[in-house]
Amino acid sequence: MTFDKENDTPSVSDGATWQQRYKAKLCSAQEAAGRVQSGDSIYAAGFSAMPHDFTEALAERKAELKDVDYYGCLSPYCFKIMDGHFKGHVNYHTLFSGGYERLKAPEGNINQLSVHLAESDRFVEERVKPDVLAVNVSAPDKHGWMTFGPCGGMATDLAKELARTVIVTVQPGQPKVPGEFNVIHVDEVDAIIETGVPIATLPSAGATEIETRIASHIAPLVPDGATIQIGIGGVPGAVAAGLAGKKDLGIHTEMLTDEMFELVKCGAVTGSRKNIHPRKIVFGFAAGSTELYDFLDDNPECIIRPLSETINSHLCGQNDNFISINTCLMVSITGQVAAEAVNFTQISGTGGQLDLVRAARNSAGGKSFIAMASTRTLKSGKTVSAISLGLPAGTPVTTPRTDVEYIATEYGVVNLRYKSNIERAEALISIAHPDFRQELRDGLAQYGVMIPD
Repeated sequence: MTFDKENDTPSVSDGATWQQRYKAKLCSAQEAAGRVQSGDSIYAAGFSAMPHDFTEALAERKAELKDVDYYGCLSPYCFKIMDGHFKGHVNYHTLFSGGYERLKAPEGNINQLSVHLAESDRFVEERVKPDVLAVNVSAPDKHGWMTFGPCGGMATDLAKELARTVIVTVQPGQPKVPGEFNVIHVDEVDAIIETGVPIATLPSAGATEIETRIASHIAPLVPDGATIQIGIGGVPGAVAAGLAGKKDLGIHTEMLTDEMFELVKCGAVTGSRKNIHPRKIVFGFAAGSTELYDFLDDNPECIIRPLSETINSHLCGQNDNFISINTCLMVSITGQVAAEAVNFTQISGTGGQLDLVRAARNSAGGKSFIAMASTRTLKSGKTVSAISLGLPAGTPVTTPRTDVEYIATEYGVVNLRYKSNIERAEALISIAHPDFRQELRDGLAQYGVMIPD
């Protein structure tokens, strides 16, 4: 049998219908996991694409498997293969750590990789080199086409072409998300699992008082007609809420969240002033509520594109007034941004922050914001300033000081672009927590840098 993606209609040459071929490929999760060989590389994309039943069945084969590499991202499940004793049997790799990866990291089988999500395609081709693609998909339509759902922008289509074996899990609640690269036909897969495990959701947490105060400094600087990218977390969510009164906003984002969806529902988003894909909501992956997934289902207003496009600094920057809003853990006194880890403790991942900061710089009228609370709490319970003289040992720089523009805390927002180190220090001390401002001045004075009160 052959099929024609462009015409969206398979042509039958062997007499069997796609429904019959679908049934012939149905198997249990254990049977599908049985196709994995020692030394294989498995690509499971990320979040709602990651298959629960297959991955747990893979864990049952621990004793007979060696050196299998499993690549995921922001796992919505605490898989057995994350346990430390699986190292050497099934090695778990991630581009972005979520709660379960952080929980299991001390056991030694969570290998956090440093990867710009904009390079997902190259990462899959050069590092993953998948032997097996194992992901969730939507139910087939009347022509036998399934979609990779709301997380299909993670180089899944490329992995499909590279993999020796393609295993899909048809999952309830997976929306049919339009996109020519986001589809896969029954005839392109080797094994099909059906599951009752519902699609993973990502509940939104309400903004705290501090997060709302931070957002209040950012929202007035976002103009009507801006194209926005908003990251995940309480502060971006609070910023989104603060933008509800704006007009003709557009969305071109790495991650589509419930908070951005609220802007769609209230009418703030029309996309009418976008230069790229006007009147369309462009995203690389979506994670949120079932209501968000229902909105995405077969909705031509929404365009899922590969992360190599949705976080492309040159492409995003073609939109005038492109506004990038992200968060971080801490900032050095000269503006070095740490958004993914402190010391050698991984919190999240490299993500797309740097590319999106640069996208805003490429945009006419663009602005990038890095938001954070002015203090952070150590494991000991001690409260320290999130603005420090330098980053702690082992802490990676996510966004270099030469790329940083606006930094916001609950005490204000400052623009660091083109400023000297002394000017940066003065600006950052002005938005540091009042309890730590003199401490920062005193610390700088030890190096001969005098910052007036």
